[in-house]
Formats: sequence, C-alpha cells, structure tokens
Amino acid sequence: MTTRPVRGTAAIAVASLLLAGCGSLPFVGGEESPSPTTTPPRQVDSYVLDHEQSARTIPEPLPGWDRSQVDDPPPRWRKTAPAECIDVLLLGQPRRDAKAMQSGRAEAGATTGSGESLRVLGITVESHEQPLDPALLDRAEQALPQCSAFAFYGEQAGAQPDERISAEPLEVEPVGQQSLGIRKSLQSSAAGGEQKTYYLDTLAVRDGNTLVVVTLTHTDPGTDLSPLRTTAQEVIAAVPEAAR
Repeated sequence: MTTRPVRGTAAIAVASLLLAGCGSLPFVGGEESPSPTTTPPRQVDSYVLDHEQSARTIPEPLPGWDRSQVDDPPPRWRKTAPAECIDVLLLGQPRRDAKAMQSGRAEAGATTGSGESLRVLGITVESHEQPLDPALLDRAEQALPQCSAFAFYGEQAGAQPDERISAEPLEVEPVGQQSLGIRKSLQSSAAGGEQKTYYLDTLAVRDGNTLVVVTLTHTDPGTDLSPLRTTAQEVIAAVPEAAR
C-alpha cells in the first residue's frame, strides 16, 4: 500500500471547502418525527472511544485505493443562505452540541484514479461521551428541500459567498441506527477555464455514541457509491473491538 499526497487538485480544493465541518473548526449555526433514514430499532451499546481508539476503527483502503493525505483547510467561520442549509453541511447547532461532548476523533483519506477519473474518499469518525441526538441528521434531512441551491460563506459576516452549492438526497442503503445520504455539487473552473461540476457524496451515520461521515468526491454523476456504505459499515463494526 502506498501513501499518496494529494494537494493542489481542484477536486481536493472543493472537498476541503465543503468538508471543513468534519474538523475542529468554529461554527455558526443556522420534537423529532421518525426519519425514513432511521433503521428499525436495535440495541446499541454506548461505546466511548478516545482518539487512539477512534483511529482503530478506520479500515484499510479498499482494493484499488491508496491511503492519502489532504491538507487541512484554514479555520474559517461558516454560514449559509438560507440559514437552515448549515445543517445540510452538518455544521449547525446539533453538531456543535455533539462536539462539546466529543471524546475521540480520527480521520483518513484514500484516492483512486487520476486526472478526470480521480476519486477521493474522506473518512471521519467521532466518538462522544453520550449517545448522539437524532436531531443531527433529522435537521439535515428536513432542510434539504430548501437547499437545492444555497450560498456558502466564509470568514466575514458581510462577505460574498465562497461557493453556490446544490444539495439533494442520495439514496444509500441504511447503516447503523440512523443514516443520511446527501449529494452536494458545485461548479468550478478547470484547466483552460472549462466549467466542471464536482460532486461530494456524503453518507453520515449515527450509531450510539459514534458519528461516521464518509464523503466521496468526484466528477462523474454515475460513479459507484458502494465505497460509502462499505466504509461506514466497516467503521461501525470495528467500534466494539476498538473500545477494548
């Protein structure tokens, strides 16, 4: 297995912009009915992992993929217009509340292909001292109808939007206690000034005290989405062993 630094590509720049919520960044925030993304009730043990244990849940790269490093984006305040779309990015109040009780966190990346066929997989695992509130994913799902197109802002309250983003539900077979698939897309200039559409397909999974966010960045709307669910399943399955 090789480790490939991935820096300077347009796909990674886009991924860094929209995945900033997976890191330890500042946030600006924007009862529950059963969510269709919630799987049938099952007993989930409350595992509390530290950083090292969280890292043990991250699986080896899938066949044909290489472990990668992605430069962390600079800390920036985030907000959206409409305001509720902050929840679609998993940066709203429920995520802030979850981070306040976070006990461990780990992340990793993997890549396959190159040039136009490059695909980037980002994995974030967060463990918490208490079970996660279903509102984290419920609010994101409820906001989606209002967020088919929204603006994403950076550092200053009066700044121009960094990007204009489209978001829509993504059909992925459920994982864990609750899961939600979201496809985010935006237009960006490629080499020669050509406009390219970049897709960030995200599967967020809540399972007991654990939050798993897997994102696949690519330029093909028909790409294989199986790495999202496969990776999330492997993480969730590894939690009990990692907690020992």
